[in-house]
Amino acid sequence: MQPFRTIPVVLLAAGFAAAAPTGGKPDPEAKKTGPVEVEVRYTDDSTMKLKLLDETIELATKYGPLKIPTADVRRIEFATRLSPATVDKITDALRDLANGDYAVRDKATTELKLLGDRAYPSVLKAARDADTERARRAEEIAEHIRSRAKPADLTPREFDVIHTDDSKIAGRLAGGPLKVSTFQFGELQLRPADVREMRFAGAMPPLDMTAVPATQNLTEFANKIGKELAFSLTGYPLNPGVGQPQQGNVWGTDVYTLDSHLVTAAMHAGLVKPGQTAVVRVKIVPSPPQFVGGQRNGVTSVGYGQYNGGAFEFVAK
Repeated sequence: MQPFRTIPVVLLAAGFAAAAPTGGKPDPEAKKTGPVEVEVRYTDDSTMKLKLLDETIELATKYGPLKIPTADVRRIEFATRLSPATVDKITDALRDLANGDYAVRDKATTELKLLGDRAYPSVLKAARDADTERARRAEEIAEHIRSRAKPADLTPREFDVIHTDDSKIAGRLAGGPLKVSTFQFGELQLRPADVREMRFAGAMPPLDMTAVPATQNLTEFANKIGKELAFSLTGYPLNPGVGQPQQGNVWGTDVYTLDSHLVTAAMHAGLVKPGQTAVVRVKIVPSPPQFVGGQRNGVTSVGYGQYNGGAFEFVAK
């Protein structure tokens, strides 16, 4: 289980009037609910199912205080927050990249790789440092982080974004940590510095559970942008000495062409291991201008230009 941390927040809102009353006054007609089931994705990409106990979520906006009934919320994308302890770790590790002791430099390199996208902006700056040893190691660390992080996670997020059925609210949470509970540990405080995203029960649309023949791709879903499906997949064995699965070509990273082999793409994304069976969710999305190739989890994908009909990405369960 991940430690819970604290939540600072401030918010720019657009089109939020329908989501909740303004002025900080609760709506007497607002829905009263008990604990709401949510799934949290932490900054290390681990997930946990919790119950959110707050009846409203408070936001500070340039239009004044705002309270949104928890019952109306479908998803929260959290702003990037670094705790003081994390900032100190990054600062110390970047300093130690140029230390005269090899063991100290090596430890700092490992520390920054483990911090991942949280350290990425600072590591990029260090890659341009006048000290050649620090710059060389920082570039190596940046490449390591890029190969493992989702592109969307490499850009710091300035605002929290709250999704309701009819609104998308950007800004920052207010009112202190969120109150949550778990079956094992009872009531706890959830601090957003550790959280990337929170999905609410019922927020995901119903999914088609589709059987997947060994050679299936998703070309039959061309132009069905926004469609979400679920598949039960079993990872292929890897070729000895080569690493690559025994079959299936893949184009892209995180976002894949529709004719990419679905099982091999899931292995590339780290969602399915050789011989392992898992249920994965996919969403049909517009094709990016360019698909980026790369090696992940023993699987090599290839770059490609724009693909007619769309693309797909894996989404959290």
